[in-house]
Parts: sequence; C-alpha cells; structure tokens
Amino acid sequence: MNNKGFHLSVSAVSKAKNHSVLAKSAYNSGSKLIDKQSGEIHDYTSKTKDKILNLVDSDGAKYTQMIEKNVLHTALITPTVAGDLAVTREGFWNDIERIESRKNAQFGTEIDVMFPEGVTADQRIGLVERYAQTLSDRYNVLVDVAIHRPQS
Repeated sequence: MNNKGFHLSVSAVSKAKNHSVLAKSAYNSGSKLIDKQSGEIHDYTSKTKDKILNLVDSDGAKYTQMIEKNVLHTALITPTVAGDLAVTREGFWNDIERIESRKNAQFGTEIDVMFPEGVTADQRIGLVERYAQTLSDRYNVLVDVAIHRPQS
C-alpha cells in the first residue's frame, strides 16, 4: 500500500459473514476481549508493545531488530447526550452480540482510513476523534476508535 496517498473503505461487520465483533474490536484496538457467549478469548495485546527480535544472518552474525507497536491510540466515543456514561469495550461488544440475534444482524460498520503523508500522529488523533464524535452524536451510537501506525 502506498503511504503517500489517501485511502478510505467502509464495510459492514455482520453475523451473516461469520464475523465476531469482539474479535474485530480486539484486533483493531490491540486488546484482550472475552466473548461471554462462547468463552473464546481474543487477545491481540501484543500489537500494543514494541518487540525486539534476536536474529542471525546467513553468515551466522547475530543482530537485533525492533518492531514498533502497531496500535498507537484507542478510544470509545459516546454521544454527547450520554453524559458521563461509563462503557467498556468488552461489555459493549458482548451486549451487541447478545442483542443482535438475527442470522443476518449487522453489528457495526468499519471505516478504514489511511491519511496522506505529512499528517502527524496528533493530527490523525484529532481528526479521527472529531469525526467519531460527529458520527456518535448524529446517529446516537458508540464509536470504537483505533489508530494504527502508518504502514509503508
């Protein structure tokens, strides 16, 4: 993927596609979420930590390589009318999977955006959180935000 351009995709997260909204949220947010119905654990906490790999090249020389964490920022954005409502990612998505019992239920909508080169991390966070708040207020929904490190 080219990191100099702009990319936007929108897709439904639905039961009809055999999606687990808990798995999707855990993966995107780099968190550990437990599906209360199945007991399945979705643990992607490794995405929030830097990793140091100890490697050996073809000549036998040892070296290390650092892989930076992928998830840089997460937030749960609630509608302004909700006030100080306390919501957890795991509790919310478990409630959605429990309530949406139809075989073709849509759990949510995933919006994936790649910003053009030159947009700083702080600018990305500000833009995404303002847009998420607008969506949350307009449609009276919770927005689960996860900002990842730009890929080259």
